[in-house]
Amino acid sequence: MKYCSKCKKVYPSGIDCECLENNYSDSYLSKYNAEMKAVDCEPICRCGSSESLKYHPLHQWNSIGLKDDPAYCTCAECDKKLEARIVREKSMKYLVFDSCQDETKLCDDTDEVEEFLEYYANDSEFESGPLNDVLILKLEPFDGNLKESDFKPQRDYKDGEFTNRPEPNTHIVVWDGDIYRVEDVIVPELEYDGGRSISW
Repeated sequence: MKYCSKCKKVYPSGIDCECLENNYSDSYLSKYNAEMKAVDCEPICRCGSSESLKYHPLHQWNSIGLKDDPAYCTCAECDKKLEARIVREKSMKYLVFDSCQDETKLCDDTDEVEEFLEYYANDSEFESGPLNDVLILKLEPFDGNLKESDFKPQRDYKDGEFTNRPEPNTHIVVWDGDIYRVEDVIVPELEYDGGRSISW
């Protein structure tokens, strides 16, 4: 099995990628040309599929204490699911309740949350540990696909004991006319590691 150095698609030996047809003839640009290289890992996705594979080369962290990530292959279906998760993660908003500063703020991304929480890292009054004055709700934009069961209690009482329901109990937040599902609830922590930092 071989893979294309440009698009990383995996092919059986003897079959070349169409990227090779678009290689540059100019000597300066030829360093960007595609070439077929041997797959140096098992040509199978972690899900077990060996169809429509994409090659992911060895990743070297070049940092003490971190092991290099070995090369691996993924199938088109798993790549599609991963891309969907990445898009979903990027769409998340963060609602920060800060009772110490008496402020509530909707942040568009994690960078904005960390900027908002710098107050705690910069003030020596606060000790390390959970910041119980701060609560962060990780919010997913509402997709309009709600079911009655989303709002029923997570656990039902049956035959003298509690049994877990298969569906989660959905909590909804309405902010400035927009509707969100609560994906997670986070209590940040103040840490000392050669400096003061917030983890969450």
